[in-house]
Amino acid sequence: MAMDRSLYKKLFSIVTPIAFQYLMSSLVSASDAFMLGFLDQDSLSASSLAGQIAFVFSLFYGAFTFGLTVLAAQYWGKGDKKTTEDVLAITMRYILLVGTLFTAAAAVFPQQLMRLFTSDPSLISAGGDYLRVVSASYLLTGFTQVYFGMMKVCDKAKLSSLIGSLSVVLNIILNGCLIFGLGFFPEMGIRGAALATVMARLFETVFVFAAIAGG
Repeated sequence: MAMDRSLYKKLFSIVTPIAFQYLMSSLVSASDAFMLGFLDQDSLSASSLAGQIAFVFSLFYGAFTFGLTVLAAQYWGKGDKKTTEDVLAITMRYILLVGTLFTAAAAVFPQQLMRLFTSDPSLISAGGDYLRVVSASYLLTGFTQVYFGMMKVCDKAKLSSLIGSLSVVLNIILNGCLIFGLGFFPEMGIRGAALATVMARLFETVFVFAAIAGG
């Protein structure tokens, strides 16, 4: 019974920060929809449709991250850090390749991508603006999400949750500032929501590099 309590306590300490991180991440989409709803229906609809590109990309990095955690956890549990690092390196190589393709496609062909989801010219134009700005976030997201997966394997779930949650808070604050032009920020509308996403991903990337440097 004592062993069971110890196991549950350990499991709870791992699962809780991960669940909290996913909860916080879901708030970003909700804040985008809420704030853009105050602008006009086209901005809200366009951002929602453009978000399908990010959803498709999430299927890729989700699959890579799942594979990483399954393989790396086995080697980490055996104390084989060299192979664990090799698994991370291979996973990172492929996710950065896929992220680069998504970033390039969204930056160069944003309106063509929007035509996959709608034929409305106003939505294509607004969504194209959004995709062109947000495109850099795909590459950054691939990098950070894979490394977050590795941090969970290496008993650093709380740190990955902290970085991810702070990024969400920053994203929501920047959403308000850049969409509506609060304070000294320019009023950018739908492009502001996209830029807020990129800046939040940059924040994550900087802190992930800091975590790597700190060992």
